[in-house]
Amino acid sequence: MVTAAPRFGSGAVGVTATLPDRMERILPKRPVNLRAQQAAASSSYVRLLRLIPAMRTQDQFSFRLHIPGSVGKEMQIETQVTERGPYTTFLNITQSPALADEKSVDRYEGSADDSNWTQMILRMSIRVYHDAQMAEVVDFMNVRNFKSRYPYPNPKMLQTNEKQQVNFFLRDWLDRCLEFGVAVSPLQFAEFKT
Repeated sequence: MVTAAPRFGSGAVGVTATLPDRMERILPKRPVNLRAQQAAASSSYVRLLRLIPAMRTQDQFSFRLHIPGSVGKEMQIETQVTERGPYTTFLNITQSPALADEKSVDRYEGSADDSNWTQMILRMSIRVYHDAQMAEVVDFMNVRNFKSRYPYPNPKMLQTNEKQQVNFFLRDWLDRCLEFGVAVSPLQFAEFKT
């Protein structure tokens, strides 16, 4: 029980309320911002096409991501197309430390609360809608099928707008990949038809 401060003019002194009741008054429900989510999905689509130009034909693509301000620390990014249809593509993306001995990557399996985030392995699955020209995260670090809104607090302690947050993260992460990424294999470009 938390004692709420009396409001001016209410005449109530020493009003007690449970924490969830008070939280609802402090944090009103906000509507889902569809415009911002669609803008993030559209910009992620454009960035993915710049990063993987032959996404419709190439099944695997890898590159390294140099971490600015660090010496010798790079991340290995692997993309794998797991499903391809006429209008959609399903990608699995894995980011892991670039190590000389690939067998030692498993020992760096971490979580988001690790103090050294450069040792963490990041996994996400993205569904790319070519007809709508959008890309959205459908699985992020083994959390799947995001709802547009979550109650707070919830058992998994997800943000109220977790779906929007992971899609914003994808957009920003793709920006960093375009800015600091280095190809490790020859690029294959799709044929340009006029």
